[in-house]
Amino acid sequence: MAVEAVAVQARPRGVRAARGRAPRRTRTVAAEPARSESDRLLRRNIVAGAFVLLAALIHVWTGLAVGHLGYELSNLSTLGHRLEREGLLLRAELAAETAPARLEETAGARLGLRAPKPGEVVILR
Repeated sequence: MAVEAVAVQARPRGVRAARGRAPRRTRTVAAEPARSESDRLLRRNIVAGAFVLLAALIHVWTGLAVGHLGYELSNLSTLGHRLEREGLLLRAELAAETAPARLEETAGARLGLRAPKPGEVVILR
């Protein structure tokens, strides 16, 4: 495919074109391989730029994801420590509530129960 460029030669000031004659024109044919090479170079640069942009976006996205996961891990770690402390307190409270002395005191105060006197216990065979 040939590319044509048309150039009109400029006249000096004050000179008029001759009647009936068209101005002189010059034909220039551009080299096709040079344009094709520049098109390939432009396409290659655009593709390379797109890859660089994609890599930059992936880098930023992974950095944000790592930061978000770090905050989430910190919050979950804090929650785990709090739940461990609460579990220890609940085990201590359970041990205190199920101690024999505490059960005897609660049974007497709430239900009016007492320890059996000798002779009140009957053994069945």
